[in-house]
Amino acid sequence: MTRGGSHAEGLAATGAMLLAILLLTSPARADYYRPSEARGLETRRFEVPGTGLHEECVIPQPFPGIPYTDDELAAQRETCRIDFYSEDEGSTGVCPKLRSSNPGLEIYEIPPGRTRRAFEEQYCPQSIRRGATQTGVFKQSITCSYTPSILGYHQVGRVLDAGRVPPSVIRTMERGVHQRFVAIAIEHVRRRYGPGTLIRVAWERDWTQAHANPEGSRSKPFPRGVRASWLFSADHRFVYGAMVVGLRARDVRDYREVSGKYDYPTRYQSFQQQAPYHRVVDAAPVSTKVRRDLASAAQRLVQMKDVSDLALIDVLMRQQDRVGNIGFRERWYRWDGEALTIRNYDTEGTEVPADAVKIREMVLRDNDCGVAKSNLARRAGWLRKLSHLSPETYRRVLWLEARANEPATANWFFRELLFTERDWQNFRENLTYAAATLRSRCRSGALRLDLDLEVHLRGESAESACEPPEGWAPGPSPLAP
Repeated sequence: MTRGGSHAEGLAATGAMLLAILLLTSPARADYYRPSEARGLETRRFEVPGTGLHEECVIPQPFPGIPYTDDELAAQRETCRIDFYSEDEGSTGVCPKLRSSNPGLEIYEIPPGRTRRAFEEQYCPQSIRRGATQTGVFKQSITCSYTPSILGYHQVGRVLDAGRVPPSVIRTMERGVHQRFVAIAIEHVRRRYGPGTLIRVAWERDWTQAHANPEGSRSKPFPRGVRASWLFSADHRFVYGAMVVGLRARDVRDYREVSGKYDYPTRYQSFQQQAPYHRVVDAAPVSTKVRRDLASAAQRLVQMKDVSDLALIDVLMRQQDRVGNIGFRERWYRWDGEALTIRNYDTEGTEVPADAVKIREMVLRDNDCGVAKSNLARRAGWLRKLSHLSPETYRRVLWLEARANEPATANWFFRELLFTERDWQNFRENLTYAAATLRSRCRSGALRLDLDLEVHLRGESAESACEPPEGWAPGPSPLAP
C-alpha cells in the first residue's frame, strides 16, 4: 500500500540512545510538572516578555520502535513554533474558548494586515467565526479534559495504527499570562451566558479557584475532581497542558453516519443502534457481505476498521465523551490489482484519476475526556461483542500488551505522556483485558480478522492465526492525519 509521508528515521535513530537511557532510569511521574526536565524528542522555549521566564513546547518521544512519519513530525514542529507573544505579521492570536464546556485557549493564524492585539480585541469576543484559521487548541486538565488523555490518544493511536488522532505536544504558559486570558474569558462569558452555563462556570469559578490556590490546599476552594498538580508546574509559575494540532472544519467534518442522532444521556445507546456499529458486531464473514471490487468494498471495510478500532482504543483509554466527537476526512483510493494507493488529490492540485474512489476516513477528535474517567466503552461491552477487526490492529494490541511489563514501557507513559501511577495501572488493566478478550474471541472463531482491504480485493482468505508470527513488530503508523 502506498501512502503519503515517509518515515523520520534519521531523528528516530539519533534519539534512540537518549530515549533508552531516559526510559530505563525514569521514576514514576512526580505530582507536579517540572519544566526543563529531561523528556521529549525536541523542546522549544519562548521568553515571556518582562519576566525572565521561559515557556516550553515539547514534542514527546514516540513509542520505541514506532518513529514519527515526516508529516507527523512536521505538524508537531509547526505547532511548537507557535509563539504567544510575537508581534510579527502572520503571528499567532490567542482567544479563550467560549463554547462547549472546556475552558481552553484557541490558537489562530492572524491574517495579513492585522496585529495580534487588534485581532484579539476584535475577534476574541466572538465564540465562532473569528475571521482567521484556527491552528491549534491549548487545553489543560480541568472540567472533563485531562492532559494525559490528549497526549495518550495520539501516541496509543500511533501504536495501534488506529483513529487518525491529531498530533499533540506538551505546552506551558506563564501563570500570569493565563490569568489575563481567564479574566478576558470571564468578561465575555458573563455577557453571553447565564450563571449556570457550563463554559461560564468553568471560566468564572473553576479557573478562578485554581489560580487562587495553585498549591491545592484543602482549606481553600478548588475545582471539583481536579488536582493542582494536573494544572500547574512545581514552582507554580506555569500552567501546563497539551496543545493539539488544529483540524480545519472544511477538512474534518462530523461523521453523523457513525454517531447518529442522540440525546446526551443516551448517546452510547444511540451509537450502538447505528448501522456502522451493527456491521462490526454482525458474526457473518465480510466475504459473504461485501463484493470484492474497489467501489463496493473500500468504504465498507474502511468504515468497519475505523469503528472497530474506535471500540478498542476507547476501552483502553477510558473515553467518557466519544459520541459527538467523531469526524471524517475524505481521501482518494485506487486499486491496480496488486496494491492500494491513497492520495489527497483535492489538496495536491492534481487531476483525479477516473478509477479513483473518494472514501470517508474516520478522525477521532476531542480526545481529552479519558484515562482518568469512566470507561463507558468497556461498560457497554464493545470488545465482548466485536466480531470483526483488522489483523494489523489485532497484532499491534497483542504486541503492546506483551511489552507492558517492561519497566521502559511504564516509564515512557510517565515521562512522555505525563501519566500518573494510577493512570498507568488503569491503562495496564484495560490492555490486559482487551488482549485477553480479543485473543479468546479469535480462538473461538467469534472474532474474524477480515478487515484488510487489500486482502479482500485480492480475493484472498482472511487472516486466521490468533498469534502474531514469532518476532513480529509493527512499523510506523500510516494513519496519522
